[in-house]
Amino acid sequence: MRDLTCTDGLRSNQKPCPSARVRSLAVCAARDDSTWKPSFSTQQLMSLRTLLFSSLAALLLTSCASSRPPDRSPPPAAIELRDEPQISTFHFPRGIYSLGDTDDTGYYYRAPRPVIKHAFPGSIAYKGGIFLDRKDHTRLRAYVIWAGGRTKTGNLSRANYEFRN
Repeated sequence: MRDLTCTDGLRSNQKPCPSARVRSLAVCAARDDSTWKPSFSTQQLMSLRTLLFSSLAALLLTSCASSRPPDRSPPPAAIELRDEPQISTFHFPRGIYSLGDTDDTGYYYRAPRPVIKHAFPGSIAYKGGIFLDRKDHTRLRAYVIWAGGRTKTGNLSRANYEFRN
């Protein structure tokens, strides 16, 4: 390694650096007691300050964000769809959807008739229904039984529906 020198800014007072491993972010500052001290450029300090401020702001904004408290009311026994909502090529029949199953995330209501998917070769019938979120009873999603499992397909929160007990 080559011998590095440090300056105190006056060019007349050059001293050898006590360490040959001076990083690119720091320059060696000569002092009366010949100790090495890193000094950062103003641009580097501003970049560091901006990064710290952005990180702190992101942390505060996400930690202070409040979510809706979980809905502790019991799920309705049934949901009545008054229209036939469509999600992509899936058509959900109007009628009364009865509670069929539940899991940790919510409640599954079975459709009164098969959910119809319109495709190029023709119409295909699927088992499906409505998913009601456990934490937010205003959030309804559609689901179909596809490839052996339930697949949530879309948002039915704006559909014309009514809870039945």
